Formats: sequence, C-alpha cells, structure tokens
Amino acid sequence: MSFFTGVVTGLAKSVDEQLKKDMERTQDRIQGMAQYRVTRRRADIERVDKEKDELRESIIRLASLVDGDTGKAIQMYKAVGGNTSDANKFYEKVYKSKETLGKEFDLSKAVEFADFTLPDGVNKGEFLDNFINGSVKYKSAIPAKDTDVSGGLYTALFKPEVGKQIMKQTDAQAPIPKNKEFDTFVPSAKINMNQFLEAKDYQKKNQIDDASTFQAAYIKLEMAADYETDPIKKADLKRKAKKYLDKHIEFKKKENDSTGDKKSLFSKETISTLIKRKSDDALKKSGLIKAVGDEIEILFKGNEADFFNTQDNVIKALEMKYKSINATDEPILFDAIKAEKFKQFQERKTYKDDLRDKYLESLEDEDADSIFEKYVTKDKTAQFIGNITNVPQGSSLGVEQLKALRAYAYDNRVAKGTVFEYVGPDEQMRRFIWLGNRFIN
Repeated sequence: MSFFTGVVTGLAKSVDEQLKKDMERTQDRIQGMAQYRVTRRRADIERVDKEKDELRESIIRLASLVDGDTGKAIQMYKAVGGNTSDANKFYEKVYKSKETLGKEFDLSKAVEFADFTLPDGVNKGEFLDNFINGSVKYKSAIPAKDTDVSGGLYTALFKPEVGKQIMKQTDAQAPIPKNKEFDTFVPSAKINMNQFLEAKDYQKKNQIDDASTFQAAYIKLEMAADYETDPIKKADLKRKAKKYLDKHIEFKKKENDSTGDKKSLFSKETISTLIKRKSDDALKKSGLIKAVGDEIEILFKGNEADFFNTQDNVIKALEMKYKSINATDEPILFDAIKAEKFKQFQERKTYKDDLRDKYLESLEDEDADSIFEKYVTKDKTAQFIGNITNVPQGSSLGVEQLKALRAYAYDNRVAKGTVFEYVGPDEQMRRFIWLGNRFIN
C-alpha cells in the first residue's frame, strides 16, 4: 500500500512541476508577444503623428497663398489629390509661376474657390485641428488570438485566454489614441492649369504654322487639340488637323523621297509623342493623372482597372482614327501602335503577377485575417461559370463561358481590378482583369 502511495505522490509532484514550468513558459511567451505588439503599435502611432504634422505644415503653406485662409487652403489641398506630396508640389508650382510670370499670373484666375463658411462656434485654428485629426487616423487594434502562443499542459487544462492577456498588456503599455471624426464637408477648389507657367510655356512653344510641312502641321495641330480645354477651339483644331491628314493620304502615293521610299507622315519621335499626349489627356480626363509642379503623376494604385480601361480605349480610338490608312504605307505609325499595345499588355501582366503573389502570400500568412480575394483561381472560376451544355448556333462554348463569367462578375458586383484565372475549351489558361463591365486580357 505504501509503495502505491509513493508512486502516486511522485507522479503528482512530477505533474505539478511540469504544470508550473509550462505556466511560466506560457506567461513568458505572452509577455514577448505583447511586447512585440507594443513596439509595432508605438511605431504606428509615431507615424500617424508625423503625418499629422506634415499635413498641418502643408495646409499652412497653402494658406500663405490666400492670406492665411485655411478653409481655402483645404479646398486647394483636396483639389490636387488630398495628399501632402501633391499639395507641396502645387505650392511650388504656384510660387514658381508667381516668380516667373509676375503680374501675368493671377491666382484668382487660376483657382476658383467654392463658397464655404466655418461651422458655428469654431475658429480657423480649431477647424484646421479637426480637419487634420479627422483626415489622418490611428489604426484599430487587431485582436490577438489564443493560438498566437503555442501551449502545453497549462493551456490545455486551464484555458487561460491568451489573446485577452496579450491585448490587456499591449493596451496598458501603448494605448491607441482615440480617433476623431470630421463630418464637415469641404468642397474642392477648381484649378485651371492653363494659367500656370508650364501651360504658358507650352502655348508659346507650340504656335501652329499653317505653312509648315504636312508632318509638322498635322502633329502640332493634333497635339494642340488634345491640350485645348475650350470645346469650340478644340473642335476647330481637330478640323484643321484632319485637313492635313486627308491631304497627306490623298497625295501620299504620288510623293517619293530621293531614295525612292514613300514619305511617311510620322517619325518615331512624333508618333510616340502623339500617343503619349493622347494617353495622358485621356487619363487626366478620367481623374487618373495630375500635373503638379514640373512632374506628372499617374494615380495608378487603387485605380488599376480604370487605368487599364482608359489606356485600352486610347489605342482603340487610334486604330479607328487611322483605319483608312494602309498599314504597309505607314509602318512607323502602326509599329508604334503595336508597341504601345504590347507595353500595355506587359503592364497588365505585371499587375496580374503581383495579385497572384499577394494571393499566395495570404495562404501562407498565418496571421492574415482572410484570403486575398482579388485573385480568383481557375477552379473557383469554373464553379462560377457552371456547366454549360446549350451553346446557341453561331456561338461557341468559350464565348458562352466568358458571357457567364461576365454575368457573374457584374451581378455580384465583383471589385474592379479582380483577376480571374480561366481555362477554356482549348485547355489553355488565361488571366482576365475585371474592369467593372468587361474583361481584358
């Protein structure tokens, strides 16, 4: 009996020691995980505070252009993109125009402000504080999980709510400041870029000479039409440009240069410039490009689908515009269009590859809250399409499958920019980008 009692007592002591060690080990891991979160949270708080300081400085710089009126400064800030980088570039643009053009530059002609009054009982300083605090916010805490710390006997027996302990320690050492809401609507100013130095320089350097060669006159008129904002003047420039294009086509077959080669309306430089100008103009009209200072910034991130759609439409419009010209007569023109189409295809391929990588990373990341949803694999695509057995006469299975996929994406309001892997009847896999109303390869 005494032997049995001794065995039980020894076993109990062994279990008790193991339990104590496991408890200490678990607490050490909880503290380590909490400290990791504290470090990351403090870094994020410092980043947000720095962004607030930068935003304040940027608004105050803009306000210096309008007698210290922060309300008007915020209108300009929103008009140029709502970020400090573009706001600072815009300030430099205004300053440079004032210094160079002197009395010729009038900010009141370049910027049209909307009527706006401060809320009752709020002064300019308080309003600026409210705008900054409501524009730049601290990240919400992502709750810790019980599985963040691997457990043993202690966690198996007592269920110590590891996640709550981690969050409690983190919140105690690095509390997240409370975000403030800014519910006052501030309209954007309207900015006329033609009043600034770059536009004035462009207009001086690109005066149209109707006595120029067909090449010089057509290219200048075509580009000037793209640049012109007045609809009546734009239409007149397009009409003049078409006149030179028609003359070129009419007399092209009769004109040979000294080497016996046919003359071309385009050079590599002129057609490349023309395509870029049309692309930039289309992106600007779509709100995807901004000219601030001496730089042009394309707002690609977050607008990828609209960017690809606009670029593709530019090429389609060019092909339609020059459809009456034989490709063999204008190899420079059509080679340039072909090169631009290939460049756009490569840009879309890079985007698709990036989304695929993000999808694969989300599968491997144990801390990820969800799987990356903007990349749809071929098996899921097949589920969305379903089994199509009735193919109408004159159509094909592949066409009907893509119709079904388009209907799924449209009806379910799939996010623009989502990439779908698709394996057609030919067993070749393709990847399509959803543009909101159609797919593009």
